Amino acid sequence: MEANELIAVLEGEGHLDSVVTALGNDCLARRQEVENDRDADPSDRLHKLRQLVAEESEQIWNSDGTRRGGPSAELRKQVSGASITPALTTITILEGICAGAARIYFARASGMVTVKRGSVLPLPERWLAKIRTTPKLTTMHPNLLGEWCNFVLWESEWVVELDYTFRDRLDLVCAVRLTGEDVVDASGVIRRLAYGLPKIATVHPFDGDDMDMTKLVHAGRPKRFFGVRAKYSSAETHQKAFDALAKAGGHAPIAVLPEFTLHSPDGLDALIASNTTLPLAELVVAGSAHVDVGGVRANTSHVLLDRHPILSISKYQPFVMRGKDDQKTPVSFTEDIRRPPRVLRLAAGTATRLAIAICSDLNSLDLVQAMTCAGVNLLLSPSWTPRIGGSDKALEMLAGYCQCIGVIANAPGHPAAVGAEKTRPLWACSAGPLEEDHAHFHRHCGAPRPVAGVLDPNLPPTGPGYWTWVV
Repeated sequence: MEANELIAVLEGEGHLDSVVTALGNDCLARRQEVENDRDADPSDRLHKLRQLVAEESEQIWNSDGTRRGGPSAELRKQVSGASITPALTTITILEGICAGAARIYFARASGMVTVKRGSVLPLPERWLAKIRTTPKLTTMHPNLLGEWCNFVLWESEWVVELDYTFRDRLDLVCAVRLTGEDVVDASGVIRRLAYGLPKIATVHPFDGDDMDMTKLVHAGRPKRFFGVRAKYSSAETHQKAFDALAKAGGHAPIAVLPEFTLHSPDGLDALIASNTTLPLAELVVAGSAHVDVGGVRANTSHVLLDRHPILSISKYQPFVMRGKDDQKTPVSFTEDIRRPPRVLRLAAGTATRLAIAICSDLNSLDLVQAMTCAGVNLLLSPSWTPRIGGSDKALEMLAGYCQCIGVIANAPGHPAAVGAEKTRPLWACSAGPLEEDHAHFHRHCGAPRPVAGVLDPNLPPTGPGYWTWVV
């Protein structure tokens, strides 16, 4: 934008988000120019303009993003007289807003904040004091905003919904505060809060023999399937799932059930809410269920925090099951669900970005890239698959770029598994933000059959205690 356009945007009546989006889209349209200009002009004028905008933006917009006032004569003068190029002036002003008004706006958000192309979103503020981690996303993201501001200029066509409704409680469960490890300056002011990673339990109430495959192929819809679930009645299924969840109990603050554990996405909601005396994980990903509402088929998962539903996520990428018929001819069956809109919904705290990816969603490079760019640092995945596919690589990508801890909870003994996969079924998979580490597969053989596996991502993967079984 030219100087007069920038001043008009700063003086306009728009909400903070509309102003940021206008500036952001202009920067994205002139991306190469911004990058070239930034390399060519590292002058102090950039820093001074950025700092002035950061200070004044807190007076221009209220903490809820509504307009409070206009830019001062000094700021208008600085923008009009800037010797730097228009593209560089625009991105510098945007960075100043991120350091000022936008920082306060996101820090105080208590509901849903929607981020579209051209807008900005803050990355989680989680420093892992006792873990040699992979690099922070800000050092690796192809982002037009400066690394120092901890914001991302969103350029994907995916819409991101950051739900801050349970901000503080979500952080208490998902980002473990470490006392005595904070970075404190000489005057005693805390400059960086120290965190550890939460334990995560994968809960396994059913295996392949428990699953009903009679409705695998849709009548009139060849090579499509829908309606997979446990073979027991709805009440029996949900009670078995709840009992397994209760046995996992207080072993971890987070618990994930496999895909198709329930007959309906809300099948555990009432049981969890009413049984207040039993120890349960504070955060529960209640598997998922096929649901048909008005002819619209979906695979949906509920997430509960402190026994109350906080998220409902529907699967994006249909699962394709491949095999051979009686004549040994290759055949495949595709999950008969409608792909939902490209909306990435995250439960957000100051230190937490929680995403749910149901099974084959982790095979969607498009979705995984969106989660990576959004800084997801906790990924929980209900699954029902004979083979891992590319899901372990998705966990590694998020771990490497976002310092993300990712866990897949699978229903072991998938009926489509063959060979070694049949004798050594996949129970779970995990990957964490440790340097020079990869995804780890967790399998259990023999009796008694465990009800859950528990991951402690703060421990070395090769040592005892990283993964334990609960029987």
